[in-house]
Amino acid sequence: EIKKEEPQPEPSTPGAFYMGLAVSAMATRLDDRANVMGDENHQDRQTGITLVAGYDFMDYLGAELRAAMAVDGANNGNDDMQQFGIYLKPQLPVSDAMNIYGLLGYSMINMSDDWNGVNDVYDGDNDGFSFGMGLDYGVTENISVFTDYVNYLRNYGGTNSQWGANLGLKYNF
Repeated sequence: EIKKEEPQPEPSTPGAFYMGLAVSAMATRLDDRANVMGDENHQDRQTGITLVAGYDFMDYLGAELRAAMAVDGANNGNDDMQQFGIYLKPQLPVSDAMNIYGLLGYSMINMSDDWNGVNDVYDGDNDGFSFGMGLDYGVTENISVFTDYVNYLRNYGGTNSQWGANLGLKYNF
């Protein structure tokens, strides 16, 4: 009797390039208790747009570039914030369509904001270690929805702390 081998499903292909766009809720505070979902005293919140570009080297590791910009803020639209980051992206496929990931990297933030009439509270350039985690769900072969929570910058004494929550769409090439 001759046994026929069953065809095995193809593993996901490493080397996948993607680009995406997200709506972001961001909060900046002089300590690490920023709350992106609520109003806190001594906190500045912004709504922003985040551009994402990434490359998956293998099933479990990728790299990502991010750029965010405030489009509306708590101070009658007076916010001027930009964030740029580069990340390693360890990831764990949970199913064929779902992926949990982390973000570990470096972020630079520039803010120019006249907070409650007090100059220089959130002004200037800050940079440092950045981290986060998220979930990606493939809607089709090329389109996925993602959400993540990212600490763009921690307060290491004398810097702003900024957190962000993102909800977006990615196109996988």
